[in-house]
Amino acid sequence: GNLSEGSIVVAVSETKFKTINRYDLYNYQMNQQTYQQEVTSLAAEQRLVSALQFVTAEKVVTVSVVKGYDAASLADYGLGPAVEGQNYAVKELDLIAAGGVPEDADVVLLASPGLDLTAADAEHLRTYLAGGGRMVLLLDLAQLPGRAPQLEELLGNYGLGVQRLLVIEGDANRFVYNRPFYLLPKYEYHDLVAPLSEADLPMVVPGAMALTVLDLKKRALTLEALLTTSQNSWGKVNYRTATTVAKEAGDVEGPFTLAWAVTDPAQGAGGRDTRLVVVSTSEFLQPEFQQVAAGNADFFLNSLSWASEKKDGISVSSKSLRTYPLRITQQWGWILSALVIFVIPFGLLGAGLAVWLRRRHL
Repeated sequence: GNLSEGSIVVAVSETKFKTINRYDLYNYQMNQQTYQQEVTSLAAEQRLVSALQFVTAEKVVTVSVVKGYDAASLADYGLGPAVEGQNYAVKELDLIAAGGVPEDADVVLLASPGLDLTAADAEHLRTYLAGGGRMVLLLDLAQLPGRAPQLEELLGNYGLGVQRLLVIEGDANRFVYNRPFYLLPKYEYHDLVAPLSEADLPMVVPGAMALTVLDLKKRALTLEALLTTSQNSWGKVNYRTATTVAKEAGDVEGPFTLAWAVTDPAQGAGGRDTRLVVVSTSEFLQPEFQQVAAGNADFFLNSLSWASEKKDGISVSSKSLRTYPLRITQQWGWILSALVIFVIPFGLLGAGLAVWLRRRHL
């Protein structure tokens, strides 16, 4: 097709190239007062890195998003462009119509299911995972049915269970907006979250439940915590009817793990390990939380990358173009004013006078 003015073409050959439109070099957001699109951040580095990875990649990784079961799509979170920008091919997956997970599915995404799986579809996923499949599963306390035996059995095969409770954080430094269920979880030691921890990119995780490790599980499984709460957290068991977030009799003591990475080693030589990322809430991907917490979308993208073993999938964050005022207390305002108005000028005057007096007596 025709190139628009200002477009960038990244190519390694005449047949393998990627075009970046000049408007894609920026991220935009609707101004709620003027209803105009405003540039909020510079995305040039993201787009160029993505294009370079695309033209040099030997294979494009396919993300198969399960449809049905009242599950969410990438579009519901506004993440379609971000995932495709990381050079994933995104396909919808109707397990019933497809009769199973297709061979080209590098990683399966099931986000916020509102219904339990059918026995047939649960078996399709078990078969896929047993053969070295990869999956990212995002649960949701408000969406998850009261009984989901098929889904919970699938999780149980990989050593995990769900605790239907609302996690409350008691440490004032570990929640935001004066809402102790808007959690600021701790990053544990894992390749998936290491880039976020090193870059000091926080996550805001609202409405999470807990994920537990079962006492009876396969010995070969490796379960690694990704996101955890503090020792001062607790779980509201009666979260649907509770009138307070304060700890009450019957509430469960923390800490809790909100996300796990699970590896099931391949049984035979030449086989592929099974990998799962399981997160106890999908609410952190709602656009309003992505906007305030730089780590939220990157955690999801890194989950896809780790699960699929996509080596070039480390997320590059946008560079904000917004400017924020420096807020200081009135006391520091007086101190800085005195420093600029009196201390520095009189200090320079005193130094000049000392030099003049010394030269005068030479």
